[in-house]
Amino acid sequence: DIPEDILILTKDTPGVVIGHPVADCPVIIMSDKSRGVTALGHCNAEMVDKKLPISIFKALEKEFGSTKDDVKVYISSCISEKWEYDCYPKFANDKRVWEGNIFPVRQEEDKTYYGINIRGAISRQLDELGIAREKTYWNMDDTLTDDRYYSNSGARNNIEKKGRNFVGAYYST
Repeated sequence: DIPEDILILTKDTPGVVIGHPVADCPVIIMSDKSRGVTALGHCNAEMVDKKLPISIFKALEKEFGSTKDDVKVYISSCISEKWEYDCYPKFANDKRVWEGNIFPVRQEEDKTYYGINIRGAISRQLDELGIAREKTYWNMDDTLTDDRYYSNSGARNNIEKKGRNFVGAYYST
């Protein structure tokens, strides 16, 4: 465990793996094959609110000269819009990021439950960057409902969902 927001790997370090342990929040991997560089970030909801998907691209752009036409993007498995909070989430500070991606799903007594679409919030940022959709690959597996994945949210009701998945990238030797 090292404190990080964006990890960068180049083709000059073959066999070295960068990655992040995850449960419900996705990892984004952006790769510029022409320059032999890949950047990765763990996009939990707080970091999506702080526009980490945009920052990952900006790091490649600043450090290596990558353009939106150069990069391909992979978004790992994550929780679907079935993700619920029993209040409006405190992490949601940027209303533009979450507009339409946090929505009331049900009311129980005096409590409103909200659905969260983290994929939608990430998609909005990739669209803002102008990255073509055909250069973006979404792993649509839902960590909450798919038995192959761990899930923090799912672990509340099923201890077998407790744990972490690992998402990473490397250049082969």
